This record gives sequence, structure tokens and C-alpha cells, in this order.
Amino acid sequence: MEARMNTQGTPMSEMHNTFWRENQVVVTFYSTTPLVSTDGTHQGYRILENLNLDLQRQKLNAFLAEHDLPFTLSFYKSNEGDDFQKSLPSEVAASPDLGAEQKDRGNFNPPPGVYLFGLRKPIQSDFGEVATSVTTFFDFTAKPGSMQPAGTEGTSMGDGGNDGNDGTDGKNERPGYRSVVPIVNTFNKGLETLNKERQMPISAAAPNWLWGGTGYVPQGCPLMPPVPVDNACSFWHFHLPQLSPEQLLTMTGKGVTVFVLDALPDQDVITQAVQKAGDTNLLLLDVSRSVTFNYDVWNNWVTQGNNANIPPLAVGKDVYDRHFAFEMPDHGLFIGGIVHDIAPRAQIECIRVLSDYCVGDSDLFLNALQYIQNRLLPGGDLYQQPVVINMSLVMPTLEEAESDGIDVSGSVTNDVLTLVLQAIQALVQSGAIIVASAGNEADLRNNPLGLRPPALHPAAFANPPVSIAEIIPVGAVDKYGCATSYSDYPGPRGIATYGGEFPAVNPPQPPSNNPVVAISDAMQGIYSATFYPPLSEDAPALPYPTPDGHGWAYWIGTSFATPIISAVAARVLEWQASGGLVVNVPNAILAAAGASQTQWNNLDPATSGVPGGSTTGPMLLAVQRCQIEDDATASQ
Repeated sequence: MEARMNTQGTPMSEMHNTFWRENQVVVTFYSTTPLVSTDGTHQGYRILENLNLDLQRQKLNAFLAEHDLPFTLSFYKSNEGDDFQKSLPSEVAASPDLGAEQKDRGNFNPPPGVYLFGLRKPIQSDFGEVATSVTTFFDFTAKPGSMQPAGTEGTSMGDGGNDGNDGTDGKNERPGYRSVVPIVNTFNKGLETLNKERQMPISAAAPNWLWGGTGYVPQGCPLMPPVPVDNACSFWHFHLPQLSPEQLLTMTGKGVTVFVLDALPDQDVITQAVQKAGDTNLLLLDVSRSVTFNYDVWNNWVTQGNNANIPPLAVGKDVYDRHFAFEMPDHGLFIGGIVHDIAPRAQIECIRVLSDYCVGDSDLFLNALQYIQNRLLPGGDLYQQPVVINMSLVMPTLEEAESDGIDVSGSVTNDVLTLVLQAIQALVQSGAIIVASAGNEADLRNNPLGLRPPALHPAAFANPPVSIAEIIPVGAVDKYGCATSYSDYPGPRGIATYGGEFPAVNPPQPPSNNPVVAISDAMQGIYSATFYPPLSEDAPALPYPTPDGHGWAYWIGTSFATPIISAVAARVLEWQASGGLVVNVPNAILAAAGASQTQWNNLDPATSGVPGGSTTGPMLLAVQRCQIEDDATASQ
């Protein structure tokens, strides 16, 4: 952990307001061929052979040249040159009956950067039926001797203008970041031509979005650094006293698999924390024994040559609401602990898709979703089994993308969110329930208009115009059941539960290199790091050692409200599997709150769809207290 001791946080003045990868674009193709045939045959290789992605790449490069854009798309470097077909198994590529022997979904291994998602109920897009969505990540390079794209001279389309706020002081622009914009816009404005005249089955193009743990630069989240818990308790346990119906009180999530897509500490860090905490943290001990920590997606991504640290990109704020980068790999462990506490017999699998700074990209995200999908398909170990996916992470907003020059005017099935939307639609059609954080952008400390924003994506896909019922957006309330000052409005298909509220800080205003926080309304969760991030960005802004080895930390945010609902979803699915009367799983999850409601005020009618700017929504009461080992209410 010495690296933590020597690592200073990065203030906002040294960070770009960055929303996507600088040298990559993503194109989502479609096929009318189902990913899995009616007899259970996996047709992935057949689809790729018929689509011929290498030919599509050549056509896209020609289209760029026709529009005077001097860029060349190439497949990921880990592919064999630029010939995509060489990356397919030779015995399959040569077969006249591709996919005929692919009944075992485990035999299908598409090249890096290519993800196939099968829609059991095909989507009718603007240009054809989508039975299988094929998302392909391309690197791009400028042609030798080419000039800066027309219309970008003197500006930085990626950061809203080169005014020094991007950390360059106006001296070092980033043409790669700017170049993503004309490439994406050219493809999306030319979709009709590409589909109809060039016979290219393309749904949409997009940047390779960067993702954050419930907030991204410039919003920044979590809302404050974690703080050591100063109370001695071996098990801080959540009770759900108003859970409805009462049958859910005895459910433990047995038979349900819950995936957590997030950051994650190294396995040896968790092991050392368990050894140090001993019986002073029974939840950490139990999580280490029963939760699966999956680093495969992350390790494969790093192997492709991606930067594991993604510096200087990071989410986070200090206690004075200043954007401040600090390491927080425990973000996902904290979340996994909450799920295990409330649904102790669920099979929980934490998949690392975010860096230590809680930042990832669409490649990591889709890789994880494809992994889950494969297990849900016929032949997979989770086929027709109950599955919940916890997403305490969000994408940049469409408003942010538009402010950087991206055209976001496409239709629901043909726009810059298509790559994410169609993947999620495939998962829910395979039976998954997705629980996603609404976001923390209502934070009144830096919200001059005082309006509470609507949920961010992917949670926003639950609400109109997409309206995916199997996505449950989650907002946060304080210990009194009131909507927190930071939580986004989860929407008409959302629910709220406990997330905690800002602590008092002394001195109340910066600068201070040693502020004191008075925690009165925050979650207690498991924490493995031996150092905590600084509370203030003011120098020296150094991490400090944990005052004890108990492994408990305070944290607040919609990130941590979300796993409470994920665990309740696991209970609902267990109840259904045991014969309980559950006609509609998403509705049953929302109904688990009983009659409790919370008030959502300060809504913008234009973005929230709420006339008058105020409405109520379901609120699940969750109370955390120190648990006595033999407490008869432990499962409640």
C-alpha cells in the first residue's frame, strides 16, 4: 500500500472534462440472424462471417474519405493485422454451415473489441430488424500529413474550448479527442446512405464512452471520500422493517445470482484486510468467503494494451465539494457487502470494470455484459435462472456530449446510446433484472439552478421514451426518509432508499488541510484499504493510515442505496422461485417498499415529465444498526 501513501489526489484544475476515449470510435452493426437458433445453436460465427466486419471497415474508411475526414479505422491491435476474418477460427470460417456445431455457448470467442448481443424479441429499428446487435470498437489514426479537421481550428471540441480549464493552460490541445466528434457525426448523419445505398447494416456510431462510479467528471462522485468508522461493532446490519409482503422478511436471496459491476480491490488486499480485522468485522470475513471476485474482464482489457490507471481521469469530491481525484477501489467491495448483508444466501459475483479511480469505458462494460449474457444463454449455467445486475455507475449525459459537439438527435434505436441500450435489452430479454443508481447530480452545493435532474443512463432507460420495465432506477433518502440534497430523481419507474446525507464540516469553508467532519447520517460498510484518501484537496492532500484495522468506513451516495434494492430484488426472485405470488417482478420490487413514499421536489417539468415540478415516489425504509450475533431479526 506504499503507493497510496505516496499518491496525491489530483485537483480538478489538472483534469480534463473528458467523456470518451481519444482514439476510438464504436460502430454498432445489426444482423437479422438470431444469436441462438430455435434448436439452441449459437450462431455467433455465422453472423460474423455473413457480416464480414473487415469489409464493413473498408467501406467506413471510404465513407470518411468521401467526406474529407483524413482518418483510418482499424481493429484492435490484438487482432491479426487489419484482416478481421483471420481472427475467426479457420475451421469455422471455412465451413459452409457456420455455427452448426456451436451449441455450447462456451465455444464462441469473438475477437477483442467485438460484442454480440442476441435479442429474443427482435427490435424494429429505422433501417431493419435487429435480431443480434454487433458492437465493434475501432481504433483510428490520422493519415500521414493530414491537417486538423475542418471546423475545429482554434477550438477543442472535446473540452468546450481551450481555455486552460482542461489542465493544458491553452498550450497542448488534444486532436484525438476532437477527432472523435466529426467521425461519429459523419457516420450517424449518413446512416440512411450507409444502410440503403452502401448495403451496410449499421445501427449507429458512438464514442467509446468513459464511465464513472455514479458520477463522472465534471460531476464527480462519490460525494465525499470514505471516512473511518469510529464505533466498535463487528457487524453493522441493515433492517428493512416495512418490507412488503411479510414473506420477503424471511427471504435470503437463495438461488439468485447478483452481479456487481464496479471497482474492486486486489484479492490479496481483501485477504490482508480480513486477517487484520479478524472478528471485529464479521461481514468482511463472510464476504471474503462467499462472494466471487472476478478480475477476468479487467485483466483481459489491460492485456489489450489499455491503460489500467486511466490517469488523470477520476471521479470524486473532497468534503468541500471540490472535484478531487482519489483512489477508491473499495467502492465495489462496499457495495458487495451491502448486498450480502441483506441477501446473505445469494450468489454474489463482483466483476471489476472500473479502475482504482472508479473510471472505466464502454469496452469494459460491454465485455462484462457479454460474459453475463453467455451464462444466461441456452447451455449456460444461469440459463433460465434468476439474475440481478447491480450498476452503481453512470455514463456522461447527452447534454455533455452535445456540448462537446456530438449530434444526439438520432432516434431511440439509432443514436449514440444504441451500443449500451441494445446490450441491456438483450440482458433483460434473457431474464436479468437491472438495478441502477439514478446519480448524484442534484448536489445543491454546485447546482446553481437548484433543480433536481432526472436519472442518468443506464438507469434512465427505465423511463420514457425507452421504458424498460426490468430496469429499476434508485434514488437516495436520508435517515428521516427525505430525498437527499444530492440524489437525482429516479423517475416514475424508480424507487428510493437509504443513502445518507452530507456531514457537517469544520471549518465550513475551505481552505483547510485538516477539516473535521461530524458524521451523523451515513452508511457503515466494509473497507479493505490500509489508507484513506484525504478529506481536502488543500496541500499536502495526502492519504492517511486507517486508525484501526476494523475495516468499516462511512460513505454516502446513490451508489450505496442501489445495492439495497438489488438485494431486495434477490429476495423477490427467491420468493417467486419458491412459489410466491409474483405476477410481475419489477412491480413486486417497487411494491416491496409498502406504503412508504418520499417527496421529490425541485424537478424540472421539461426534463422530468412532472407537471408542477413535485411528485411522490416509493421509498423503502432501511435502517442500519449494530447487529448482535444471535439477534432473531438478522434476516429482516
